[in-house]
Amino acid sequence: RRIWAIAMKNRYGANERIFTEGDLGTTMYIVQSGKIRLFRLVEGAKRVHGMMEKGDFFGEMSILEGLPRTISAEAVEDAELIEINSMTFDKMIKGNIEIAIRMLRKLSIRLRETERRLDEKESRHETVLDRLQENEFRLRTIIESEPECVKLIAEDGSLLLMNRAGLDMIQAESLEQVRGAAVGSLVAAG
Repeated sequence: RRIWAIAMKNRYGANERIFTEGDLGTTMYIVQSGKIRLFRLVEGAKRVHGMMEKGDFFGEMSILEGLPRTISAEAVEDAELIEINSMTFDKMIKGNIEIAIRMLRKLSIRLRETERRLDEKESRHETVLDRLQENEFRLRTIIESEPECVKLIAEDGSLLLMNRAGLDMIQAESLEQVRGAAVGSLVAAG
């Protein structure tokens, strides 16, 4: 109770910024009322990383690590927060092991949720990669089976892919021999 007495309470209006990614963080927050959005700006758009409600805490990473904020926070609606500086935080943890245990449990839940989301993203990326590889295989099969010269050219004019008919036309033994060469120089040589 003595520690709560030295912690500061602050009110934030709807859409008011609490802190910004990159700020030096010397305080953490506990939500007393209202909702807080944690987000990053990615290409000008807010990518939400979490919503904090009554009883939730945030901003602790900067206190624990002594590094700049890795995320931004703003009030979604009128909110009241308890602001705890690093000295008060240390006293809280040393003075009440129950607080430390509750924080560890909450951090463990957050970590587990982050791992779950990463697994989902990895699975989606693997699916996209599999589809791309299947499509590349189909494209190569079509190109290789074409009796006329077929080539794929990069934006800079260099050769990416050519079928056997094309390689025969320019008298190249293998694609590796000519891949990356300027197509104009290959046609002039052949």
